[in-house]
Amino acid sequence: MDFYVYFVELLTGNIIKKMPTPLVKGDILVPDYPFDRLNPDGLRVADFEGLGYKGDFILKDRYKNLFVYRYSDFKLLWRYNHNNTGHFPYVYDFNKDGKDELYVGYDLLDSNGKIKWSLPINSDHTDEIIYLPYKKGVEPLFYLASGNEGFNIVDINGNILKNNYIGHAQRISAANFNPNKNELDIAVTSFWGAAQIIYLFDGKGNKLKERELLGNGNLASCVSYDGTNFLILTNANPKCGGLLNHNLDTVVRFPDDGHPDLCQEALDIDNDGITEIICWDQHEMWIYKASNYKPGLSLISYPSEGFSNYRGEFLIKKEVLES
Repeated sequence: MDFYVYFVELLTGNIIKKMPTPLVKGDILVPDYPFDRLNPDGLRVADFEGLGYKGDFILKDRYKNLFVYRYSDFKLLWRYNHNNTGHFPYVYDFNKDGKDELYVGYDLLDSNGKIKWSLPINSDHTDEIIYLPYKKGVEPLFYLASGNEGFNIVDINGNILKNNYIGHAQRISAANFNPNKNELDIAVTSFWGAAQIIYLFDGKGNKLKERELLGNGNLASCVSYDGTNFLILTNANPKCGGLLNHNLDTVVRFPDDGHPDLCQEALDIDNDGITEIICWDQHEMWIYKASNYKPGLSLISYPSEGFSNYRGEFLIKKEVLES
């Protein structure tokens, strides 16, 4: 805010400390930047130093520059300016050395910011990223919604295993949507001559279903609906929204009760393994949950410290990968 990063105590709202964003005026890498200081559009925490906790943080702009700082003393650890940064980088300890690495745009960086590999893609940018195995016994893969470059599946060595040119791939989520198989499917939305087209792929990138929906700015959020079924949230409008099953049929609709449907989010607020759906606008917030459900699912989901409206979402029953 106002070219500062603020660190705030959640319980009180008191500012603990603040840091000015990086000075980029006259920077040789960004000679045409419109502001004196970086105008960030994303922030993530990470552990690039092996501290044992997320003691570093990332600032990035749209879509050229990325800076990494240590929180304790605001020391600049490294910076990145190579390919298009995309919307929201992915933090993970890919090589299990106790330090996080970073997948950003089309590049995988080590904990020191060195590029390990870069995909042979030079257009558009990556909107959302997931990294996980689609079933027990297989290696994790990158699932990328990369705008006009479509939906891509990439292995840890930077090999493109599958590309689906589905238009402008925007949102992505993974869950055990089909209760008849013990593996994950991938839901992807595309904005390509329509408000929304939604696709369902298996973990290898084979297209299973597609459907065109109404509405604007639809989601593809995974929802643990009732302890048995994993569904896909599109939007909360009572006429054109609802929850889809693995056939992309609308199986749950929202009541026409006057609730806001400007914004929606799917979260397990009370940590019982069942997803609440939060609907809000500038004036009201409503929360929905299934009327009948069986709590107690043990789920692996996107880490809360990496929350963003541009996160690639996933919900995994632990037994799917561990049994």
